[in-house]
Amino acid sequence: MKVAIRRLGSARLELALVPEGAGWIAVPGPLGEEVAWILADESRCYGCETLPGITARPLSGEELTQIPELWERAFAAACVLHGNVSRTIVGVRPSLFGGIVLEVSGLPNAQMPEEERALSELLRQPVRLVAVTVQSSYGGLGRPRGGGDLAEQALVRLRTGSPSLPGGFPRIGTRVETAQGSGTVVSVQTRNRTVLVQVGDETVRLSLEELRISERGD
Repeated sequence: MKVAIRRLGSARLELALVPEGAGWIAVPGPLGEEVAWILADESRCYGCETLPGITARPLSGEELTQIPELWERAFAAACVLHGNVSRTIVGVRPSLFGGIVLEVSGLPNAQMPEEERALSELLRQPVRLVAVTVQSSYGGLGRPRGGGDLAEQALVRLRTGSPSLPGGFPRIGTRVETAQGSGTVVSVQTRNRTVLVQVGDETVRLSLEELRISERGD
């Protein structure tokens, strides 16, 4: 099925072709596969039927356990790179296989490969620059209003966030308590208000009423 996704460390929406019931997924990138999560299923992707989508696969159980480490790696890279990149950083995406993909505003230019080499030496890991167009500076899914430094706001958002989305759905990756024990949310299905939860080595689909967000969050 075709879904709207967002890569870990990016604010941009993309379309992907994923197997039914997938939650956290792996999508191709310039430094190997990257982690992404599903924001809306095909019933919410109005008009996307004719648009191409990238091919994705579900993450393995071992790869799911790497997500906190990927967050930490992106956060650490953002701290080091702040003030050392010639253009505005709008995304910091960690690769599953090591390395950082930086989304920067503007169009590609001839200096990008040279800057990539310098940033790779600074971080001591591969760095790729991906030029993206920033379409809005207010509201919606564009840059947040209120001024201030965007890089600093991004660092704050990596560390904070509500465990629930509108409608009462828990965020993917949230720890929840179920009748089967503690587990981790791997996907949500808005049409029938159910959540797919990884409990130990098994995944179970439950209604929202059958789970609660863990108070400890671990």
